[in-house]
Amino acid sequence: MNIKLVMLIAMTMLIFTGCQDGDKDLSGSESISVSEDAISGLNSDLNDNDTDKEAIEDEINDDESCVNHIDNCCEIIKSDEEKYVDLVTAMNDVCTMNETLTYLDDIHGILMLASDDEMIYEAYLNSYETDGITLVSANTTYEIGSVTKQFTAASILKLVEEGELSLDDTLDRFFPEYSYGSQITIDNLLRMQSGIPDYINDMDRFFYGITSEEESDMYNDKLTDEVFLYYLYLNDLEFEPGMETKYSNTNYHILALIIEQLTGKSYAEYIGENIFSECGMSNSSSQTIGDVTSSIDNAGQDGYFTLQNFTRGAMDIHSNAKDLLLFEKALFNGNLLSEEMTEYLFEMEIGDYNCGWIKIEEGIYYHTGSTINYSCVVCVIKSEEFGNIYMLQLYPNKNSRSYMDAMMDKVISLL
Repeated sequence: MNIKLVMLIAMTMLIFTGCQDGDKDLSGSESISVSEDAISGLNSDLNDNDTDKEAIEDEINDDESCVNHIDNCCEIIKSDEEKYVDLVTAMNDVCTMNETLTYLDDIHGILMLASDDEMIYEAYLNSYETDGITLVSANTTYEIGSVTKQFTAASILKLVEEGELSLDDTLDRFFPEYSYGSQITIDNLLRMQSGIPDYINDMDRFFYGITSEEESDMYNDKLTDEVFLYYLYLNDLEFEPGMETKYSNTNYHILALIIEQLTGKSYAEYIGENIFSECGMSNSSSQTIGDVTSSIDNAGQDGYFTLQNFTRGAMDIHSNAKDLLLFEKALFNGNLLSEEMTEYLFEMEIGDYNCGWIKIEEGIYYHTGSTINYSCVVCVIKSEEFGNIYMLQLYPNKNSRSYMDAMMDKVISLL
């Protein structure tokens, strides 16, 4: 199953170049190495979110016999289940890829591997919370960047379920002044097939002719939706909708505006009530500043990402490993969306994009996110032996890098 993995990832990077250049213009940092993904399937009932949340907390707080403390800068928690011994070994190999078998200095933050039923491996390495003393944990909050798109897509699919809109609705329903509106569907936006230029990765094009006052408003997160739409309407499409796939953050920002139009609520309010609350995600937020608890760990950069209004729907959410795991399990078990919408979520060929995920191999879904100081990588693998296998990495960008490729290669070879 892993034979073509590296080639597929490389192919995906070429197709979704916008994703790989990351959120560069706004964030100043390069995105991590691949692209995007998600997965479906789980047998436990997540309708009782409190029960599921407590179960994950119990798994995270495993018994002391399974815990390794190393120089007060690392904590490794491993499952002692015999059936997971090979997966635990594989994860340990990733974290100790050197001759001395010591934990790698350039892994900062969190690596996590879990099944539908329990935690398999947790690594909290070389990174602290904002107090500079407390080692990061599954409760540490990070900026998750473009992984936000999974939440936006799930919200849109909920509104489809409720009959508020259709995947075939065109944008002229919501933006009647948009000359291309009748050509672009909700489905096109979700699949990155609209042809609309990227307002984050190609700012010079999208905001061509922007005034100095408008530019100041943009970087102070005061740019109005009316000004955004003015420049949207000025832009020609890069290709005929539905005929190509090209990553564009604009698609998901437009989806956020549609959520607000349909519900009469802010994007943050709707996400909070209909996604975070339903999944039991008590430490996640949208359009919020000041709740990140991971240290920036980056002397070369100052401050957190603050353009929460400007990027809503595309890269504004903050979350932690525990909450992300709750969301992925609910999503892939069909407990967050209807059976029809869950099936739609995974209607894509290898290399295709849909709803904040990229399918990089049969049964393997992936996505990355990056802001100026943080990166997030999520991967879900459908396994016959273990059910869904969930992999997460959250880390500060300074002095660290993504190890998800190595994790995936080793784990997939065992499944």
